[in-house]
This record gives sequence, C-alpha cells and structure tokens, in this order.
Amino acid sequence: MIIIKFMNTIFKFIFLTFLITSNLSCSSIKNHKIPQDKYELSYYTFENNDSLKIYLFLTFNNTKDKKDFIIQKKFYQMDFETPNSKDKYTIKGSKMEDLFQGKFPITENVLTNKYVFFITIPSSDLHLASHYETFQGQVTSNTYKGKIKFAFSTNYGEIQEEIILNQLFKQSDFNFDGSLKLFPIIEEKSDKITFNLFALRLRPNTGEYAPTSENYRVEMFDRERGSKWNSSDGLNFLQMIGKVEPEEIGSYKIFSLDFSLKNKKYNINGNNEVTFIIPAKPLNYTIKSNYWKK
Repeated sequence: MIIIKFMNTIFKFIFLTFLITSNLSCSSIKNHKIPQDKYELSYYTFENNDSLKIYLFLTFNNTKDKKDFIIQKKFYQMDFETPNSKDKYTIKGSKMEDLFQGKFPITENVLTNKYVFFITIPSSDLHLASHYETFQGQVTSNTYKGKIKFAFSTNYGEIQEEIILNQLFKQSDFNFDGSLKLFPIIEEKSDKITFNLFALRLRPNTGEYAPTSENYRVEMFDRERGSKWNSSDGLNFLQMIGKVEPEEIGSYKIFSLDFSLKNKKYNINGNNEVTFIIPAKPLNYTIKSNYWKK
C-alpha cells in the first residue's frame, strides 16, 4: 500500500511538471515577439466624410523546410485624448478585412508570405473635437494625441507595430511610393501560374494616361538561361488615350494574368525575375520580384 501511494505521488508530480512545462512553453511561443527585421509592415491611411480607412501591407519570409506561416489572430487598438487629458477614447477591434494574400518561392529555399488587410473606422467613432476639421488635421495639429497599435498572432510569434497618431498620415509626403503602391503575388496552379498585382492609388498624377487598351503586363526573365517571356508578345492593343486604374485616391484594383505551363517557348526553370507593369505615360508603374520554379 505504501509503495502504491508513493508511485501515485510520483506520477502526480511528473504529470504536474509536464503541465507546467507545457504551459510555459506555449506561453513563451505565444508571447514571443518577432524582431522587426524579420518582417515588413507598411500602412496607408485615407480619410473621407464617412470614415478613416487604413491599408496594411505585411510581408514575412520563411524557409521551405520550416512550418507554414499562419496568422491566427488580428487586432488593432487606437488610444487618443485631448491635451488636457480630460477626454480619452479607445477604439479597438479584430475586424481586418483580408483583401489580398498569398505565398510563393522567391529562392530555392525561401517562401514569401504577403497580405493586404483593410480597416474601416467610422467617423462617428472618432469623436472629432471640431466637426469643421478632419481627424488628420486634429492629430497633425495635436488637438488629439495618442497612438494606434497593430498586432498579429502567428505560429512564429507576435508581430506588433505601435504608431503615434500624428505619424499615421506620414505617407502623404509620397516621396517613397509615388502615386501607386504596388504589391505582387504569384499563385501556382496545376496547369498555369497566375501573376496577381494589388495596386492602391495614393495620389493623383497630373498628366499621366494609358496609351493603349493594355492595362497590365508581366515580363519574366530566366536568370540561368537568359530566356524571356512577355505577356504582350503577339497581341494587338487599341491605340487610345485612357485613364490609369485605379483612379480615385484610396481605391484599389487587383490585376491578374495567367501563364500557361504548356508554353513551349518559355519553359520556367530555376531562378526567375518577374516584372509587374501597369502601362502608363510618361512612365510605366513597375515592381520586380524574384520567383523560383522547378
């Protein structure tokens, strides 16, 4: 009987130790913050009479032999107050619309994961101190002070960004992205490869126009063999003067174009450079990406 009680005590101790260790392990994974140099998160904010609109662009790279990157939860919280601190407000939620997402290999061993999320905050939730001034104007003039936090719980750890509110509209300088923000994703299917491009209008570009009916083009270059593929080869487009889409500030458009794997002239193999193009005058909008395909 003494031996049985002793064995039960030992078993309980081992089981309790296992539970504590497991909980600590899970907690450490859950609370682990991914370093900022391991991901890219950019944001673009627009305001109209009805709402504040925030686009979030997230990129995370991981090696192929590791587990797939999975976002388990999304969350944001905005805290702001008047300078005298008498009026304090908090807006928070987990409603981030998934506008665009996908993953594809950029080298033989590395996958890139790309996401575009969209947050809408109604103007009625912003508690404007002056209804004659925009929320952007009130945070810029320090009528309101505060910050907004974006958080993503993933199976690799936590991604967190905290931004002072008067920096929320910093992209209005347009020194980096120009008039369109371009964000590409390559989608592999059984018989074809789809080249998708997310384009967000940041500002008007006076004098730009589309010279033909071609609104989207993809060029691919095989770095190992030197062969090239251009989606416009052999096609005829109407000569015309049109508008470059998307047109309206804060609006977006998703372009899509397929490459057949039965193409005999260009057999994808190894390391490729892909150029995504929105044809325009005086200058095309372009962005490049690596793409590995065996």
